[in-house]
This record gives sequence, C-alpha cells and structure tokens, in this order.
Amino acid sequence: VNDPVGSLGSMASGFLSGIAKKEVEKRFTPTADKPVLTYIQNVKSIGIEGRHDSLFNVPHGYKLQDRR
Repeated sequence: VNDPVGSLGSMASGFLSGIAKKEVEKRFTPTADKPVLTYIQNVKSIGIEGRHDSLFNVPHGYKLQDRR
C-alpha cells in the first residue's frame, strides 16, 4: 500500500456513504402506513354561517364516484 492514510480515508468515505444511502432510502421511501405528503395550515379565524343545500349537491351531468 503506497498511501495507507489515503486508503483508510477512502474506505471510511465508502462506508459512510453506504450508511447515508441506506438512511435516505429508509426515510424517504413511501410506505403504505404513512402519508407521502403532509400539508399543515394555520387557521386564523373561524365562523358559522348558513349555506344553501344546493352548494353540496353534485352538479347536473356529473356522476358521483367512490374515490376510495
């Protein structure tokens, strides 16, 4: 071995990059039990007011589908 310090450095670098790659895959690979994206909102105010029932009806010509 011509450069033992350099060899040890490259071995350590390869080892650490392997650990980092596994950690990134573990943290960022989607799973069925966790959401891929979380969206958080801050509510500044809230109120109650009446709305006409037709606001919640499916518009004419559209078909309601099961989105599950």
